Amino acid sequence: MRNVLFALMFAASSVACQSTSGSDPLTTFDLRAGEVVTVETGKLVVSFTQVSQDSRCPDGVQCVWAGDATVHLVANPGQSNSASADLHTNTQGGPAQISINGYTVSLVSLSPYPKNGQQINPGDYVATVRVAQK
Repeated sequence: MRNVLFALMFAASSVACQSTSGSDPLTTFDLRAGEVVTVETGKLVVSFTQVSQDSRCPDGVQCVWAGDATVHLVANPGQSNSASADLHTNTQGGPAQISINGYTVSLVSLSPYPKNGQQINPGDYVATVRVAQK
């Protein structure tokens, strides 16, 4: 039994250590406003500072367009080089990704989704972010 567990753990670690190329995602993760995530052992640090605007059409409301939310992210692959961007949930409002030093950082989604008559606390926002190598 111990040998089977060892073999399974070895196989899982081998898959986790495979390198990616092209636009394959390195990782997808959730970030709360104010959180920071380190990717690839410190090669890239991504932080979610705030949602600067959220005009997405609330559940239960009929809107002319879907609306847009703007998420402010900062990506820092080194101490001297960083990029900040306002990424959008609706690409008609603006870009949904930023490129920096061989990485593409994309906003996948933003939750919670607005509900009619309910205010979202800024600390309740969670951005799903994908990092891929170019």
